[in-house]
Amino acid sequence: MFQHGLYNNTQLHRKAVINTEEVMIKKNNEEPIIDVGSIARLARLEINNSSLDEFQKDMESIVKYVDLLAELNLDGIEPTAHSAELRNIWREDISGESFSQEEMLKNAPLLIEDELIAVPQVVSEEGSC
Repeated sequence: MFQHGLYNNTQLHRKAVINTEEVMIKKNNEEPIIDVGSIARLARLEINNSSLDEFQKDMESIVKYVDLLAELNLDGIEPTAHSAELRNIWREDISGESFSQEEMLKNAPLLIEDELIAVPQVVSEEGSC
């Protein structure tokens, strides 16, 4: 049987669907309390005890923010992937006048043998790191 970290594949399949009661319980005033230890175990993360309170506060603030967003009235608003409309601007591909090689190479800062543009080295010498 396949073994991965703390769980075998049968346990992984059961853990794939997370029961929200396993990681979150509600207080009387309905503010979420997140069990950071359970989430860390599910994600196979090691979190030291000194960081648990900080992660607890961070995760609770994230859940509160998502709850706040869930209260927004989105009736009539189309879902989008971008905030601005994306569209292609097409033009005809018409060939025109070209520059000569000599004219183009005039703009190069440094030439090799009067026909190649010298560029800074980006890959180290072969065999060296």
